[in-house]
Amino acid sequence: MTLADGSVVNIAPLTELRVRFRGDRRSVELYKGHALFDVRPDPRRPFVVDAGTATARALGTSFDVDRTEDAVRVTVVKGRVVVARGDGKSGGDHPRAPARPLRILVTANEQVMVSDRAPPDPVRQVNGTAEAAWARGVLEFDDETVREVVRRFNLYNIAQIQLLDPRLAERRISGTFKATDPDSFVAFVRATATDLASDHPAILLEPHSG
Repeated sequence: MTLADGSVVNIAPLTELRVRFRGDRRSVELYKGHALFDVRPDPRRPFVVDAGTATARALGTSFDVDRTEDAVRVTVVKGRVVVARGDGKSGGDHPRAPARPLRILVTANEQVMVSDRAPPDPVRQVNGTAEAAWARGVLEFDDETVREVVRRFNLYNIAQIQLLDPRLAERRISGTFKATDPDSFVAFVRATATDLASDHPAILLEPHSG
């Protein structure tokens, strides 16, 4: 989606957001989901994404914001973003309890996770282009939990992956998959999870029946 100022937003499935442009500020409220922002610089009007738990203020940049139920992950592809703790109101019914102030400068190929229930994780180095590959229909994972990978796949597909083994859910994996091909991911997990019990399934892919 191209915005009125020429900035471009790639929006993942099941994402809800609202764009509000004023004379002195460009604001996006991300109620839920995942979006990639390619921001056109405008020194007179900052571009701010409010994801409830955290806000991200772009300094002429391309960055990715992923809002889950209990955390917000901000990844910078290029440029710089100032991440601050939000008030929890965006998309929520009630504001959360006040938390300690937070202000983190995140630069290209860096990522930070902000939760309303714990201190933020340290900023970590990532491949920003790979993290944003979902906008091209590709899911790339580097040392992610199987639980997180399943969550991402289920956003893109009618057929849903189910995790039946908690040990498998916390296992960390790396790989590159087509977003609309969950079968290849499930096959990969079954082939590599050789230490799991063979008498019951650890992971299932449930086809859509309707």
